Amino acid sequence: MISYIIVSYNSSKTIFSTIESIIESTTKPFEIIVVDNCSPDTEYVSDLENLSNIKLVKSKENLGFSKANNLGVLNSSGDTLFFINPDVFVNSKAVDSILKTVKDGVVVSSVLFDEQGNQNKSIYLIPFLSNYISYALKNKGKHWVHGALLVFTRGDFIKVGQWNEDYFMYSEDVDLCNRIHMNGLELNILNEEVIHVGGTSTSSVWSDLQRSKIVEKSSYIFYSKYNRKFDYYLINVAVILKMLITGNSSFKNKLLSFIKVAKDV
Repeated sequence: MISYIIVSYNSSKTIFSTIESIIESTTKPFEIIVVDNCSPDTEYVSDLENLSNIKLVKSKENLGFSKANNLGVLNSSGDTLFFINPDVFVNSKAVDSILKTVKDGVVVSSVLFDEQGNQNKSIYLIPFLSNYISYALKNKGKHWVHGALLVFTRGDFIKVGQWNEDYFMYSEDVDLCNRIHMNGLELNILNEEVIHVGGTSTSSVWSDLQRSKIVEKSSYIFYSKYNRKFDYYLINVAVILKMLITGNSSFKNKLLSFIKVAKDV
């Protein structure tokens, strides 16, 4: 059975379309687990409770993305774990292709597109200097994908160590993909027309500066876990200088966030 796991926080604008797309696109036995991260929108939560085709798990606090996903796994029973964000819309062709590809030893994701059909940037190099150098010299590098859509066998998910709960939000998908590679698993990124709206939960919760600080803190946690603090500082200095030179509008928030992390450690 397939266990779709959706972590939701005030996702009323998109989650019902996500659920509908899953139901319409899946022919094999499945269950939908929705973990609500203590959304303050009680009317929206009530609407979820009235759906007979999902299992709603209500957290008493906002656990963050990793803990909530792991809670969803604990409440699931399928042998295939299909992690999907509440602003991602699938179709039958994509679901069929993903389910045919996923197996022990192979974790599956897909490129993501916006509602206009433009491909989102959702595939990146694991941000280690050695990985960047390997890619530059040999065109070989290890990649990570956006956590909006990742599909595992249950055994492989346990093997890689589940979602790392040290992250509240951001960088948890980088960490998970890095452990996929470290455990010798294949990360197969398909080219399916999966729609990702993006930012529907966090855009109304945090200011740009607040989000930037959370991103920066999570990034530092990631580099620290793998004893790559030198990489963290060198890469960030290079990024900040590039943002300054190119006049990037996010330069100030990035600089302030970087300084705060440097002061706090």
